[in-house]
Amino acid sequence: VDRVLHNRPSVRPEVRDKILNIMRELDYKPNAAASALAFSRKTRKVGVILPQWKGFFREEISRGVNVARRELNTYGIEVLIAECPSDEPAICVDKISEFVAENINGLCICAQDNPLIREKINELKIPVITFNSDIEGCKRVCFVGQDLVRSGRIAADIMIKCVRDGKILIVVGNMKFSAHRQRLQGFFDKMSEHGWRQEDFITAESFNEYSRTLHIVEENLNAAQIHGIYMVNESVAACAEAVKNFSPKPIIICHDLPRSTKALLKSGEVDFALEQDIYSQGLKSLQLMKNILMDADYVVGKQEFTQINIINAENVEF
Repeated sequence: VDRVLHNRPSVRPEVRDKILNIMRELDYKPNAAASALAFSRKTRKVGVILPQWKGFFREEISRGVNVARRELNTYGIEVLIAECPSDEPAICVDKISEFVAENINGLCICAQDNPLIREKINELKIPVITFNSDIEGCKRVCFVGQDLVRSGRIAADIMIKCVRDGKILIVVGNMKFSAHRQRLQGFFDKMSEHGWRQEDFITAESFNEYSRTLHIVEENLNAAQIHGIYMVNESVAACAEAVKNFSPKPIIICHDLPRSTKALLKSGEVDFALEQDIYSQGLKSLQLMKNILMDADYVVGKQEFTQINIINAENVEF
């Protein structure tokens, strides 16, 4: 019976079928607490790799990871966390190698979409979950995060309803992250469906730097007739500062809700923000990994999407 319950070998097929039929007749379900106790006697390790991002992203991701860390600890799973000090792909690869040397049983990773990182992940013999920004083409079991193409389409739908002509300025954080590329893909696809052409857009990469973002927005406001700005980066405050004395003010649409952006929404300096549940991304990625490690037959989808909320001055909460 024990071998059938835990799907182990060395049971004759007819005996296995008989036991499973009796279980169904009795509506028997294994005791979850007993299973957890048995699992906790075995040491497991899960590695978490984070990029060098600071501020709101780091705070929310860390909050979710730390809640999950305490939860996994009750099951005997140790969570190891490493932060890459730069966006250099080789550093991320080194962090993965260090975790492998620690004999981790699973990896949760948020990193840029790079061939070196992809190849390293594909060498691993353990389950890998990507979160927040996917790594396309790698052998991960699941991506946890926002439906990024859809979020770009939602931003475009708002822009189409607010802006009829002129140029649209798009400020992107870092095109090496698939999250930013996918948002742009969704945005461009939706805009083109409504007759907007490639020449109607000005796209610039800011690497999430305040001064660079400020310069990009100021320069383009003075050079072109900008009626809308789509912020696919973190330096929303720099954009708001650049347009402060510009009239008429272009419509500004951004992503994420740090306290600074909430204040800008409340004051009307930013018009719309698309909220993604960053906290849940850190939490769910580790909870899914726990389920995978505890149950070899656990079925996980290829994507686990978090909710997308449209926030403006009327529904922003502090």
